[in-house]
Amino acid sequence: MVHTMKNPVIYTPRGAAREYAEWACNVYRGCTHGCSYCFGPSVGHATREEFLKAQTRGPDFLQRVEADAKRLSQDGKIGFQVHLCFTTDPYQEFESALHITRDTVKILHKYGLSVAILTKGGRRLLPDIGLYGPMDAIAATMTYATKEDTLREEPCTAMPQERWEVLKIAHEHGVPTWISCEPVLDPAQTLYLINMMSKDVDHVKIGKLNHDSAREAKINWKQFGQHALILMDRLGYKRIFNPDDAVRANAANRTYYVKSGLAKILEGA
Repeated sequence: MVHTMKNPVIYTPRGAAREYAEWACNVYRGCTHGCSYCFGPSVGHATREEFLKAQTRGPDFLQRVEADAKRLSQDGKIGFQVHLCFTTDPYQEFESALHITRDTVKILHKYGLSVAILTKGGRRLLPDIGLYGPMDAIAATMTYATKEDTLREEPCTAMPQERWEVLKIAHEHGVPTWISCEPVLDPAQTLYLINMMSKDVDHVKIGKLNHDSAREAKINWKQFGQHALILMDRLGYKRIFNPDDAVRANAANRTYYVKSGLAKILEGA
């Protein structure tokens, strides 16, 4: 029997987000990282200023996570991976004090679910590194390689080198790793990051820039996509066409996925 969840906090993403995960959960409301390209305010129907004043999702949030996880377990979703997070960062600054992400992960594991963490929080994740295992995944969004560009576009995030450092540690602990190359703000820097980080990254998601038509128009997306395909092949990654196959990516089975927006350009659609 499939249970219907009323107002679930674990949900099935739609649209482009579904290319990242079948299940997801946002552990906070809003985000303090201040990324210039963030789509979170529009999704949450908030102003940028409101969104930057991140907050918890209420005193009953963890109870709701447990109820949803229990239902998923009862519906046979054992081993399914829950993505944290799409509209917030699970390791923004006050996670170190509140531990809501940590508690969420423990609950999901309790019911046989695995976790994919996507964060720009860098070393804030490391106190929890022991929570994650080979059925989970740890990932970082990688946009710029330079400190100057990162401070301008992602002012309160960890620097690129720090994000890479955390992925290296995760990789050494046997936790599958991946990077999200979306948005692409500087194609040359994106390709550089993929190349430099390849030894520590099991899966790569490659997209483009959305929600900013002026900046998007300045980039030759077909050229970028072609260069990305050549690079991935040279680095020994195998392209997958079903995003859910990325869950099985690991050091012995390295994969990459081209998101539909970029894939359509490459196909000439």
